[in-house]
Amino acid sequence: MVDLIGESLHIQIGNVLAEEMDELLVDSDDNDVEDLLLNSIGSIGRVNFVGLSVDATKKYVFSNLDVAYAFYNAFGRVNGFSIRKFKAGHSEIDKSILWQTFVCSRQGYRIFRGVDETNRKRALKPKTRCGCVA
Repeated sequence: MVDLIGESLHIQIGNVLAEEMDELLVDSDDNDVEDLLLNSIGSIGRVNFVGLSVDATKKYVFSNLDVAYAFYNAFGRVNGFSIRKFKAGHSEIDKSILWQTFVCSRQGYRIFRGVDETNRKRALKPKTRCGCVA
């Protein structure tokens, strides 16, 4: 899984004020980085994922969760893995999602629910999680 060992992709979404967006769209050298703003799923097509580093993917700003998921899913597909949604932070006021964490689809292990081979009518599903940390 490329360079994602020990890291997960955590993004923050939601309504951002115009002043905050202007601050987000300026890099450390005070250069305008408006190309890093992705407003729609169609705008993902302009990104060249070949050779794109993990650090470079963290610099993108997304207008909503669906665009972020499509971006990281496309990045993972090009680099040979798939992603899944992991944790999400919700607003206490209206329960909307404030941030979302994406991880490798094979990260962690399946939760044991107390059912083993002796008390199952059907065969167990194959293991799909390998415990990778990314």
